[in-house]
Parts: sequence; structure tokens; C-alpha cells
Amino acid sequence: MFLKETEVRGNNVILKLKDGEEEEKITLSTDDFYAFRLRSGMEISTDRYREIKAAAEKTAVFAKCLHKLTARDRSVQEMKDWLSTQLKITDALRDEMIQRLEKLGWLDDERYCREQITAMKNSLKGEKLIRDTLLRKGLSVRLVDECLQSFDDEADNARRCAEKILRSRSGGSLKKTREEIRTKLMQRGYSASLAAETAERMDYSRLVEKQDENLQAGMRKTRKRLSRKYSGYELRSRLYRWGMQQGYAADVINAVLDEMESEYEED
Repeated sequence: MFLKETEVRGNNVILKLKDGEEEEKITLSTDDFYAFRLRSGMEISTDRYREIKAAAEKTAVFAKCLHKLTARDRSVQEMKDWLSTQLKITDALRDEMIQRLEKLGWLDDERYCREQITAMKNSLKGEKLIRDTLLRKGLSVRLVDECLQSFDDEADNARRCAEKILRSRSGGSLKKTREEIRTKLMQRGYSASLAAETAERMDYSRLVEKQDENLQAGMRKTRKRLSRKYSGYELRSRLYRWGMQQGYAADVINAVLDEMESEYEED
């Protein structure tokens, strides 16, 4: 077997090998090419061929790693899992690739952790959700907790998230809106105590001004649906239960029901 010719492509060199009538192309990094001291026309022994093939495999795997990391940054553990399960390479080659990527700065768990925390905090996620997400990516508890300690915006982010939820509410009772904010904050990863405190401190003045109007609109819509099947005392009972489920006070519900019954009696 001999090296017929070479072709440089970026940081790689394409080797065109010929063995009798058979030809083969192998891609090496330029570093490996010069390390092997290859040149066109030279004879390649069987042992040297095996060494070149092994180096070519590393070149191919490393190129796939770079492509993976160019698309999206990943943790060390994520890359280890991908190399083992998707590329199915040996543990030794996997560890060699990880070390090389870390040395070149393509993998850095601390940088990755801080960038992920920043991105998730910008989307107003709470620290519990952030912590759980990063631990699932294989980052250590110590690293995640240390990085989280450098951020002190949890209460402010909870308030901003609550304001966003409140702005999306076009109707409903004060009680139900407050409970919805508390629940959604917890779902976003904020602690139960911070969620409750934030929900309690919100400015609900706009909603309070429209509570009676909201109740009347909701009650009329519900009455229209229920009146197809119920009437009289049963209809009033079901409307009352609906109002209670929505978080309105009993006296306010009864006042609206009395007003509606008088209105419909007149009709």
C-alpha cells in the first residue's frame, strides 16, 4: 500500500491510499499528518496503516463533537452520554475526546452552568426549577449551588413573573387570581413561601374595581349554559356554587343572583 496523493481541506488532510486496484480515502488532522511525516508516493506498512486509521477515527469523532457543540453548548456529562450512546466509542476514546474538548475550551461546566442560569433567570424561572434542570444535565450539586449564590434576583424575578401573570388576567375574582399567581410561581420553580408572599403583595386594584362586573359577566354566561337544563332553586344553587368556586364572596354572589332573578322575572 502506498500514499497516492494528499489534499488539504481546512484543518484536515485527505489521504488517498492505493493497494493494488483498491483505493481508500482517509481524513487526518494536519497535526497528525505532520506527526506521521507523510508524503505522496511513500509506502505505508500495515502497522502504520492501523495507526493512521486510529488517528482518522479520532479526527472524525472530534469533528462530530465540534459540530454538536457548535449547535448548542453542553455539559461534560451530556457529551459523555452522547459519545457513549450515539457514537458508541470506547470509554478510553470518549475520555480522550472530553479531555481535548476541555483543554481547548469547548467544554467548561462552570461557564455552562452560569450561562444556563442566566438564560433561565431571564425567562423568569425560579431557582428550584433551574437547579433541578442543571442537575439533570449532570452538573454537580456543589457547582450549581455555588453559581446560584452569585445571583440575588429571585424575589425581583418572582414579582416580575407575577406581574406578567396578572396582566394576562382579563377577569375573575381577587381570591382566584391570587391563588393562580401563587400556584404558577411554584410551577415556575419559586419556593412556596416566596410564591405566597409575592402573590399577597401584588397590586390588585385594577381587578378589585372590576370584580362585580366580572362576576356579573361570568354569572350571565354560566346561567345561559345551565338554564338549558336547570331552573328555579336548582339553577340558583348551581350558580351559587359556581360563584364560590371562582372565589367570590357569598354576599356578593347572592346580591348578583337577586339582581339577575329580578331582571329575568321582569322579562
